[in-house]
Amino acid sequence: MARIDDLLANYKRRAAMPLRRGLPLSQRVWFLVYPPEEERRLMNRLAEFEMATKETDLDWFAIDLTGTFAQWIDLLPG
Repeated sequence: MARIDDLLANYKRRAAMPLRRGLPLSQRVWFLVYPPEEERRLMNRLAEFEMATKETDLDWFAIDLTGTFAQWIDLLPG
C-alpha cells in the first residue's frame, strides 16, 4: 500500500497549504488522480482523505462518477 500512503501524505501536505484568497469556487476543486489498479485500495481508505481534509477546516464533498461516462455515451445519437 505504499502508493496510497504516498498519495495520502501528498494530499495532507496540499490540504495544509493556505488557500489563495479571492479564488472563484470553480478553482477550489481538487481531483485526486491515482493509478486504476489502486482504486480498491484508495476506496478502502477514502475516509482517511476525508479526515485529512476536515482537519484543515476545509469542506469535503465526495462525488462518485463511476458509470457516468458510459451513461453519457449511451445517450449520444448513432
